Amino acid sequence: MSIFPNSSNSTTEHHSSREETLVRTVNVWEVGSVHSNGRLQVEVIKGVLEPSNLCSHKITDIMYERLEPTGFTWKKVSAGTKQFYFEEFKKWFVWRQEDNLVYRAWFKSASRRYSTICCEARTLWENNSKPKNKIGNDVWLSWVEYWKTPEFQKKSAIQKNNRRSGADKAHPTHTSGSASSRVHTARLKKKYNRDPTSFEVYEHIHTRKNDKKTYIDEKSQKVYENYVNLCELLTQESQPIDPNKVFYQAVGGHNQKNIVYGLGSSQNLFYAPGSSSNAASIHFSSKHNTQEDYQKLQAELQVEVANYAGSNRTTGTGSL
Repeated sequence: MSIFPNSSNSTTEHHSSREETLVRTVNVWEVGSVHSNGRLQVEVIKGVLEPSNLCSHKITDIMYERLEPTGFTWKKVSAGTKQFYFEEFKKWFVWRQEDNLVYRAWFKSASRRYSTICCEARTLWENNSKPKNKIGNDVWLSWVEYWKTPEFQKKSAIQKNNRRSGADKAHPTHTSGSASSRVHTARLKKKYNRDPTSFEVYEHIHTRKNDKKTYIDEKSQKVYENYVNLCELLTQESQPIDPNKVFYQAVGGHNQKNIVYGLGSSQNLFYAPGSSSNAASIHFSSKHNTQEDYQKLQAELQVEVANYAGSNRTTGTGSL
């Protein structure tokens, strides 16, 4: 059953467990509800189109309607086709905000979704599997020829090595599954009956079976240790502990790609892009050498981050 109602229905209600979104036709504006014109009401919230899962799934479906033989990457897709994608998107969704704001958020999401389509298709080819029926034969053959080129093969090998951090096999970077980190954040908010902290979200999606104990790799374990150590240092200083500020410091803040490690698509719910104003640095007095200890922790973390370069997930690689 489609999650998008027919516009001829005056009152409609669908429930999708996968999306965890109740879609209703109502007279008041509510994100995720159905407008009187039959389109789903969406809104850009902290740079992301919401409800994000419904938007991203529909964006993907639309893209499969028109794939180009030379559309090897999002940058290679023609301006006309990108415009087609957005115009089709407008047939399913409605918003109150300025078109430019929505378009920027849509473009960012579309870029990630298109990259996922190409990645999944290439994986099928590498595994000698047949392409999805949604991909036309002319498109498939053209993409395969591109993937065979020495230039692409070299670039692909470098990127795979970066994602694996030099290991022979890629390791999971989160335990959130197909649900975005924003979905998990919403679940935690419902569970705790309050807004979760950034650390609680991180802990939830980086421990096995969400047990808050067994971290999935050394990197995530290191961040946890940094967080705990910083909290201990603050306690020694008799300073208040702001979990969001402490976590921000524990992961080293925004990296060069403007990403706060470990939060995926929920990052902007806690930290403004490229700004540490809402996560000010933690300051210690000189007693107990806590400032020196903190600087050592930060230095160690920066080494970890450097070693982990290339493994950052695009919100959408699953996006967390």
